[in-house]
Amino acid sequence: MITPPSAAVLDWLARWPEPCATLLLQLRVQLLDAQPLQERLNLGWQGLAFHHATAGYVCGLFPQRDGAVHLLFEHGVELHDPQQRLLGDGKRCRHLRFETTDDVAGDELLGWLAEAVAIGQARKRR
Repeated sequence: MITPPSAAVLDWLARWPEPCATLLLQLRVQLLDAQPLQERLNLGWQGLAFHHATAGYVCGLFPQRDGAVHLLFEHGVELHDPQQRLLGDGKRCRHLRFETTDDVAGDELLGWLAEAVAIGQARKRR
């Protein structure tokens, strides 16, 4: 069973334009349902970070001023992405952009999450 978001997370979400809160909460449920993750509100980064016990920081949800939400993968450059759906051009991270609730569903997202956990676990073993 997924724990409801804390009062601090709900208060933080109330500061963002819709559909941020709706999108972020839907994505949160998918992430927590798919993997044993611990969530942490990071006010410095204005995001909700997700940590795995053996993989460390795996991903984060970041609301945007235009109402969208970015799902950032910490080691996104290492994810298998033949269709180049992951966005960003940095040396390490990649993200997905969600603008509507229709964007949230998908096995591809859960596949990337499982791969991100595996990458984090492999990096921890080094």
